[in-house]
Amino acid sequence: MNQIRYFEEKDLLAAHRIHEASGLPDNCFPNLYIKNEKGETVRNPLYIVGAVYENERNVPSMMSFVKITGELFLLLDHDAGTPEELWQWLQDFKEWMAREAWNHGLEQISAWLPPEIELSFAKRMEAMGFVRSPYVCWTLNLS
Repeated sequence: MNQIRYFEEKDLLAAHRIHEASGLPDNCFPNLYIKNEKGETVRNPLYIVGAVYENERNVPSMMSFVKITGELFLLLDHDAGTPEELWQWLQDFKEWMAREAWNHGLEQISAWLPPEIELSFAKRMEAMGFVRSPYVCWTLNLS
């Protein structure tokens, strides 16, 4: 009988096998284990759900993980200063937000830009160190 259960450390080899057989790039494998401040390998706390789908032969057939991510929102008053001032403030603000996100345990922050904003803002995003994801994001709204 097929079953869904929580991911356990014993599933890690099967996860690597499934990933490798899928032909996906290395960066598509979740960073499930990290080194802590003592140098010990521990589960990455950003992964809050891990699950395994076992087929009727009790063989892992699918695995899925939910990772906490940081979605960055910006509200900007365009009349608060000159374009030069706003640009400097934005760079300073991004650095502050990045440090705060890191201090809260996040590995990355992402900003989803509407197409009409991206057209005019992409160069600024790149200048601040953001990288446009080569992957298309699909969202499942849970509420």
